[in-house]
Amino acid sequence: IRRHMFYYFYSLVNGDIENTAKHLLAMAKVGVGGDIPGFKRAVTDLFRRYLLVSAHGNFSLAQLILASVSIGGRYRIFFPVEMTLMVKALVTFEGVGQYLAPHLDIPTLSRKHIQAVYLRRYNPRHLFGELMRNIPELIDTLVNLPQLASDGSRSLEQFLAQGTPENPLTGIKSSLMSGAMVIAGVLAFVQGAHPLLWIGLFVSSVLFFLYGK
Repeated sequence: IRRHMFYYFYSLVNGDIENTAKHLLAMAKVGVGGDIPGFKRAVTDLFRRYLLVSAHGNFSLAQLILASVSIGGRYRIFFPVEMTLMVKALVTFEGVGQYLAPHLDIPTLSRKHIQAVYLRRYNPRHLFGELMRNIPELIDTLVNLPQLASDGSRSLEQFLAQGTPENPLTGIKSSLMSGAMVIAGVLAFVQGAHPLLWIGLFVSSVLFFLYGK
């Protein structure tokens, strides 16, 4: 959630309408009968109106986010409590800022600081440091991978050798499991989960595909 909130705010203050809507939807939970296309059109129109009036200081970031959340209710699109906390923080920030400097340009000021955070987060040295911290666990996983594959293969062969009763799903169970593992691995990778998790899921998908028939 925090990562999508960061990307959402970054896109918002930089006037990137398409990515603003995309990251807003990434944080949302769609209710029964939720209208995603309708919601996306509505918030995109809202962002365009915001860009037109923001230059004159007539629309605050907190009001924009709150309006987006309100639109979600009409389309049965719901947001986590972190969005409310974000609005409260922005209300405080904008209120104090406007009190001290009535003509303060909040989007421009926010853009300056969030770009600094963005550059610091994706600095090559920082990324290299993160990679090096995870190297020992990755190497340990790779070293144990042959043994894990062998144990998995042996277990599957023993299971298949038991001669279980014929099942109409027998021919597709391995494909279903393999596909499920791949999807889970992709979701784990996109959500920034620990490398051991999505690597294990991908390895499991290969094992199911090769030995689970």
